[in-house]
Amino acid sequence: MGFDKPNLKTDIQTSFEDISPLKTAEDAAVQISDAIDNNFTDESPTSEAWIEVGSGGGAPAFANGWVNYGLPFTLASFFKDPFGMVHFTGLIKSGTLNTAAFTLPAGYRPTGRLRLPSGSHDSIASVDIHTSGEFRPLVGNNIAFSIDIPSFRAA
Repeated sequence: MGFDKPNLKTDIQTSFEDISPLKTAEDAAVQISDAIDNNFTDESPTSEAWIEVGSGGGAPAFANGWVNYGLPFTLASFFKDPFGMVHFTGLIKSGTLNTAAFTLPAGYRPTGRLRLPSGSHDSIASVDIHTSGEFRPLVGNNIAFSIDIPSFRAA
């Protein structure tokens, strides 16, 4: 009983042609271009601008002696991305630990109280963020306190 020796190159090519809607590289380029046009339009969600603490104009004010550390370091700022995640950056100083440095506005607050890791002048630190919006440098050092903390989903 005889059989034909398989030709893998021909068999694979034939199988690919049977299942693939793309016959040429040009077809693939058109399909990729269409996907980009359909998924990345001008209506795509974008992140908002950074809100600088203490800058006025509706931004939260500093409290309890906390202030920006100053140049060349980043100002205390936050924003909410299109997925509802709140992000922070900046370096603050001089305030009283375990008191609110500022209060996040409604729409930027967590669903439950958070305790997040941070860093301060040569030490490990932590921040509490309350459902009321109070942003409290809890443990660390007030010589320089980083608010570059993990992001969280807003309530």
